[in-house]
Parts: sequence; C-alpha cells; structure tokens
Amino acid sequence: MKKNILLSCFLLFTSCFLFFSCGSSTSNKLTGPDLDVGKLTSIKIDQIKLTGGLEDDNDTALEAAVYLRCKESSKYLACAGQRHGLDLMKMSGVAYGKLDISLVPVDGADGSCLDVEVVFVEKDSNDCPNTVTGDDDILGTSSAVSIDETGKGDLLGSKITTADGTNWVRFFGGDTEEATDMEPSGAITDAILTLNQIYFTKPDVFGKPTDYKLVVKDETGSNGFRCEASFDETFGVTKENIIYGGLGIQLLDESKAPCAVTTENRTTIVTVTLTILTDDGKTVENLVTDPKDESTLGDLVDNDGMREKFTDDAGFVRFSHIDGF
Repeated sequence: MKKNILLSCFLLFTSCFLFFSCGSSTSNKLTGPDLDVGKLTSIKIDQIKLTGGLEDDNDTALEAAVYLRCKESSKYLACAGQRHGLDLMKMSGVAYGKLDISLVPVDGADGSCLDVEVVFVEKDSNDCPNTVTGDDDILGTSSAVSIDETGKGDLLGSKITTADGTNWVRFFGGDTEEATDMEPSGAITDAILTLNQIYFTKPDVFGKPTDYKLVVKDETGSNGFRCEASFDETFGVTKENIIYGGLGIQLLDESKAPCAVTTENRTTIVTVTLTILTDDGKTVENLVTDPKDESTLGDLVDNDGMREKFTDDAGFVRFSHIDGF
C-alpha cells in the first residue's frame, strides 16, 4: 500500500513537471501574416533616425514620432512618440540606438492587415497615441514590410528605410533581439577627424550628464598632437546607455582649427578620453581608451567598422571613415 502511494506521488510529480516544463510552455515568436494591433504593439524600437521637419517650426526641437500604417486600408494602427521615449531625440539627422521603446495602439485603432508601412513624423499636432493629422510633417514612408507564419520577414531585425535613406528604424521583438552595434555612416571626403558614434554607460557620478568633452591626444608626447570637441544635448547627446550615431562633430586643435589627419601624423599613437560633466556643475567622470591598444590616428579614421573602446566596458567611440585612408 505504501509503495503504491509513493508510486502514485512520483507519477503525479513527473506529470506535473512535464506539463509545466513542456506542455504549458509558450513561444515568444511573433508570427504573421495577419498583423493586428496586439501583435504590432508587442514590438519595440531598437534604433531610429529622423531627418528634417523643422523648416517651418518656430523652435528647433524635434518632436519625433513613428507610426505603423496598414498598407491595405491606410489606417494607423500603432505608434511611439515623445511620451514613450522618443523625446530623447533632440537632433534631426542623428541616429539613436539601444532604445527599447514599445509601441502603443493609435487611438481608435482596430482591425489587422498583411503589410504595414512605417511612417516617420515630426509632430505639430497632439502626440501619439493620437493619429497623424494635416498639421504634422510626414518626413517619409517606408515600403511595405511584413512577417510570415514562421515569424520571418523584414518588419523585425532589419533596417527599414525611406526611399532616400534619410529616415530609418530597426524594430525588435519575438525571437529578434536588440542590436549591440549600429552601422556607421558612410565615408567623408575631407580629412578632418570627426566623431561619428558614441556610447557610454551610466557614469559613476552624482547628477545628470549635461556636457561632454572628447579629447584625442598623442600618447607618447612625441609631437604634441591634441584635438578636442565639446558638446551637449544640442548636438543630440542626451543621456547614458544610448548609442548615438551620425553625429558629425569635428574635433578642433588648440587654435580652434579643424583637426586634419595627414600622411605625416597618421602614425601618431593616441588615446581618446571622454569627460562627462553633470548638472551639479562639478562632478566629472573620465572615460579613456586603453593605451596598450596603441591605436594610431590612422586607425581611428581607417577603422573598417572597429570601435575604440573605453576601459572597464564603459562604452566606445567611432570616428568617421576618411575616404582614401
């Protein structure tokens, strides 16, 4: 009798274990082809760039929003705007990554569709979740994107652009993960040392980061090379743990002239230091690349996609590739 009770308990436990570990498990895969509001609001913005829309505005503040519009019905179904996290986009033409911003249903949205278009908007009317109106500036619209019944498609994990490439977004969700890097901008033709991307983790300081100074200097002291750039949120950099791309910030020498990379100085071994100042006016954090890497000026501008990493995994910088190096 006792053995039967023990056997029954064992079988019950085994059945429960199999049920919870196997039978009751659900996949987080997002599948199509029907895309309704529920599915569309389960995806998130990973990276985004908006260009333009400020020509007719009295201020220079970018009020970015992104909408998903049904290709078949032209109904707006999902969106994200200022109140959802896009308020950190301060500059037209700057790309932002590692955002993790969820979409929400557009007011009154219903139904589903097979294909959606991404509509890039500079809002002049009420923000998302309100729909797009004639007062808003539509900066561009992507071609139709979708997901099939297996979860594959160009809506997730790919760079969705307008026809001219000046506005783009990358979504993730389901089986698609957030990207850890951002595609660098194209090469520049003038030989000026130019900051293209920057990423830094939360500074080990009190206060909110407000001002930044990037210094590239000769590590050996052999030729006295030193160039720097100072910037703040007006250049598009607003907070930590965000990848900022397409910055186009030129570094200047001590005479305030643009820093040129030449055949004479390209072999100079340099370090890169990012100084972060906070809103208390005195707290400073310095992030520096490792001198042991022995990066040269030529390495910075002929990087083949490589990043100059700060020590202690505190972030990275990437400079614009100079054509011809």
